[in-house]
Amino acid sequence: MAAVKVFSLFSLVVSLAVSQRAEFSHYRHDYHIIPHAVDLDTITLDKVISHHNITVVLFMHYLSYGPKQTEFANFAESTLTQPTVLAATVGVIENGDGNNWELAVRYKITMDDVPIVKLFVRGEEVATMKEPIVCDNLRAFVTEQTGVWVGRLGTVEYLEDLAKKFMIAETRQEREKLLDMARDYRDKNPTREELLKSATYYIRVMEQYLKRGHAFLGLEEAMLKQMFARHKLYKPEQRPIRIQQNILKTFINSPYHLPHDEL
Repeated sequence: MAAVKVFSLFSLVVSLAVSQRAEFSHYRHDYHIIPHAVDLDTITLDKVISHHNITVVLFMHYLSYGPKQTEFANFAESTLTQPTVLAATVGVIENGDGNNWELAVRYKITMDDVPIVKLFVRGEEVATMKEPIVCDNLRAFVTEQTGVWVGRLGTVEYLEDLAKKFMIAETRQEREKLLDMARDYRDKNPTREELLKSATYYIRVMEQYLKRGHAFLGLEEAMLKQMFARHKLYKPEQRPIRIQQNILKTFINSPYHLPHDEL
């Protein structure tokens, strides 16, 4: 009888331990996932990176989430419109059983190194990022290593080029021609709704710049900042504002020339 009680108690303890471990594992798994990035492990990593042209992998501590992970999430979101680039993460714990430690060993990563970003092309490791992990550095890293353009969320490569040319144009006539090219691109390239909205905003900025001059950019930037703050708690409403901010940033950050009729 005593033996039965001891066995029952032992079974209960084991059952609770297994249950707690399962709950903890589930918690850990959810905790380290980064939005818009694919979560990889020892089973899936090789399969995924070998089937994608470019894979940018963030190796990170399984239980950490901070500013660098947020920056990588922003980068991952910007890759959604670039089909050749995949953003992924691998969570590791030192000597952790089943926590991808063998991947850290394979790529010679220590816990002092993480978070760290590695770039793979068709499954082959190409480079390790040396710069601080911020969204703009990640985009530049991919372009420098592969020649593939990755823009900020909502930006369009062709229209980005037009925007930069628009800002350095020496005459109003040149800018009007570039504006016509932007309109032509929008009208002849029917795409999904979000890209159409992006193209329309590039055109709006060009139109307003021609009407109101360089001061328009600062006024527009301030207005978008206020709108973003107003929708701080409503992420869906923030997204289109963020896209407009990203597009406007190209005009603001580009070198510019003031034609004589605008001086």
